[in-house]
Amino acid sequence: MAANLPPPTSPRPRDPLGFYRIMASFPVLESYRGKLFAVVGVAFAVPLFLTLLAIVLGAGRMSVFTLFLLLASLLVLGCGFALWGLDRLLAPLDSAVGLLDAHVEGKPVQRVDVPGTDTAAQLLRDVQALTAKVKANDDEKRLGAERDSLTGLWNRTAGRKRAKVFLEEAFKRGRSVRIIVGDVDRFAELNANHGPIACDLVLKSFAQRLTRAAGDAGLALRWDGDRFVVIQAGPEGDFAAVDEIVARAIVVKGQDEPVTLSVGVAEANEPVTFERLLGRAEVALRVARAP
Repeated sequence: MAANLPPPTSPRPRDPLGFYRIMASFPVLESYRGKLFAVVGVAFAVPLFLTLLAIVLGAGRMSVFTLFLLLASLLVLGCGFALWGLDRLLAPLDSAVGLLDAHVEGKPVQRVDVPGTDTAAQLLRDVQALTAKVKANDDEKRLGAERDSLTGLWNRTAGRKRAKVFLEEAFKRGRSVRIIVGDVDRFAELNANHGPIACDLVLKSFAQRLTRAAGDAGLALRWDGDRFVVIQAGPEGDFAAVDEIVARAIVVKGQDEPVTLSVGVAEANEPVTFERLLGRAEVALRVARAP
C-alpha cells in the first residue's frame, strides 16, 4: 500500500529585519543610536566579562598565555558579533534602497512593516510613502496619456493594445466578439457652420452613448477625429441591436438636420485578429454610407 506523504513545504523566507525587530522590542533601545551602542557594547563587554570570570575562577591554574589566548579569542568573537549585528541593523536602510531601486526599475514594490520610531524606521516609512505617492502620480499620468482628452475614451494607441488583449481573452473563453465602427455624418459641414465648440459637444455626446453601449466589460475608443470604435464580447447572438446605440440623433441649435452617426458592424465567433475584424467593420461602414 502506498503511503500518503505530506506535500513538501518550502522553506520559510528569512526575515532580514528579524534582528532589528528584536532590538526594537526593548523600550530602552528606542533610538537608532541606542541600538548601535548596545550591539557594540555587548560585543566588547561580554568578552571582557568572561575573561575576568575566567581569571577569578581559574586563578593560579591558568597561565598568562592561556588567559591572553582566551581574551583574544573572545574579542574576535565579539568583533564578529559586532559586525554581524551592525549589518542586521542596516537592514531597514537596505530595504529603503531596495524600494527605490524597484521603483526606478519599474518592478512591483512590496510594503515592508517595520517596528519602532527611530531614524531608520522612519526613513523606511518615508521612502515607502514617497514611492507609493510617485507611483500613484505615474499611474495617473500614464492613464491620462492613454485617454482622449476631449471624450475620456481610450485613445487609438492605448485602445489598440487593450483591444488585442480583449479579443484574445474573449476567444479563449469561447465568447463572440463584435466591433462597431461609428462615424459622425457631415462632421466637416457641422464644423464649418457651427465651429469647434458645437463639434466638441457632439463628440462628447456620442462618446457617452458609446461608453454606455460598451458597458463595464467592453471597450470604447476614439479612433481618430469623428470616428469611434466599440468592442463587445458575449454569447453568440446575444448582442443588443445596433439601432439602440445610434437611433437617437443629436439636434444642434441652428442646424436644420440633426446629427447622426453611421456605423459598420462586424462579428466573429472564431479567433480572428483585431485588425482583420476592424477592417471588416470599416468595410461595413463604407457600405452603410454609400449612396
